[in-house]
Amino acid sequence: MADILRTDGHRFRPLVPVSDDIRALRALVRGRDNLVAQRVALANQLRNLLEGFWPGAVAIFAAIDSPIALAIARRSG
Repeated sequence: MADILRTDGHRFRPLVPVSDDIRALRALVRGRDNLVAQRVALANQLRNLLEGFWPGAVAIFAAIDSPIALAIARRSG
């Protein structure tokens, strides 16, 4: 690595510290990723529960976590 830096150092840009804005954006993206993963896990759990209770329900809806599917699940329960 030292040889590369010595001979081709002009090709690399210097490292700069990450700004506070980038840190905040990374935290927001990480939080969103966690929420999306939780939503998928809950949708899978709902799909599995419906398969046991009402097997045809999963086939009716294009997405088990769509607003209409969730409204019907709320009214049925």
